Amino acid sequence: MPNGSEPYALDFHQGNETNEWYALNWTIFYPSVRNLVYFGHGSPSGIGYNQSNTNVSLTVTQITNILHTLPVGQTNKHSFRFVFLDGCSTAKGTLPEAFGILHKQSVPLWEYTAASMRPSVFCGWSSDKAAGFVISGAVNYDHINFITAIQTDMLLNGATIGDAYNYACSQPDVVTILTSQFMIYGCPDITFGAFNN
Repeated sequence: MPNGSEPYALDFHQGNETNEWYALNWTIFYPSVRNLVYFGHGSPSGIGYNQSNTNVSLTVTQITNILHTLPVGQTNKHSFRFVFLDGCSTAKGTLPEAFGILHKQSVPLWEYTAASMRPSVFCGWSSDKAAGFVISGAVNYDHINFITAIQTDMLLNGATIGDAYNYACSQPDVVTILTSQFMIYGCPDITFGAFNN
């Protein structure tokens, strides 16, 4: 079980989806976990390919009920620090609020300090994406190149998520229309490990 400071990965493969989604649910709701990077199916109302089946998905309602993030003001709230959901339309609904992250762009660090809050950030898509799967017999490298550039700048160069986004947007193999649909809510000045203790 992750202790909140070490990476923990789940591999969803055919025949084992229910067990892996159960493990993901348990992991997200573990008290010391406050970071999530997810690659897969999504929608404004959750993650997973079939959100009518809670054995293979995680809905906003499930997240808010367990993390006590909505309605606001609950005393046992478990907010996340860093959420990166690389799934269709994950920035369109209330997923940022579900993880306890402000649904507002470009929130400066001082606002968190003034409110005695841990800085946090949510990244997702404002529309549906063809996320690197085969499209008409060809791989969609636009998406792959964009996400890879963000990861590279954050993990290898220690960049903030905002700077990593700008770096990815400047790459010659990234399409501008794609970058305009990637949303960053909360504080763009967070690095991979900042404010994690």
